[in-house]
Amino acid sequence: YVRHAPSIQAALQEMPDFIKTREFPMILGLRVHGSHSYLLVANSLKQTCTLPPGHRVYTVSETEWVPVQTEGTLSKLEKEDLDAMLKYSLDDLHICCETYDLTLPWPNNADPYQQSDSIEFAFNHSLRQPFLRDRDLRQLCPALVQGMAQQRPLNGDGSANMIYLVRKSILNPGPRFLARGLNHNFGPANEYECELLLWRIE
Repeated sequence: YVRHAPSIQAALQEMPDFIKTREFPMILGLRVHGSHSYLLVANSLKQTCTLPPGHRVYTVSETEWVPVQTEGTLSKLEKEDLDAMLKYSLDDLHICCETYDLTLPWPNNADPYQQSDSIEFAFNHSLRQPFLRDRDLRQLCPALVQGMAQQRPLNGDGSANMIYLVRKSILNPGPRFLARGLNHNFGPANEYECELLLWRIE
């Protein structure tokens, strides 16, 4: 309903069985486990840097898996996968940006809501698919990158700045004894990519 309505208020009026509303700063993905589905949302964001010329980068400081549908019975394997997903910690370990593609080196002019050629650093790649497949919904769900973004001034007046960006590859993650060398994706174990940006405002 939302994508065809002129506003959220108008969309809510078209939902006869609607019970309550909740607002979130950002949607990060949707996961379906058997007959159960959960929406990953950010409850709290902290702006940690601004990429030139004005792209705000946020650290996701609090997340929540919101149940959308929980009817039906899960198999043992589906229940184990679901429990592992709900227990996995995302808080303060991931960054996102609504106007810039953080999965690619700076600078780039890629559309952050299109499928890029490389998904190596998009932590929520599979979670975004329900949104990216729909032209009207894709801008609801930006790429989530496992890593950090920090900005520091280099002088007193703020005319010189430094940004340190770190992103972790999703091709071959895991603990030391399970992720070694190259895997079938030709991904090095626990690979990180780092960028150091320095600029001065004249």
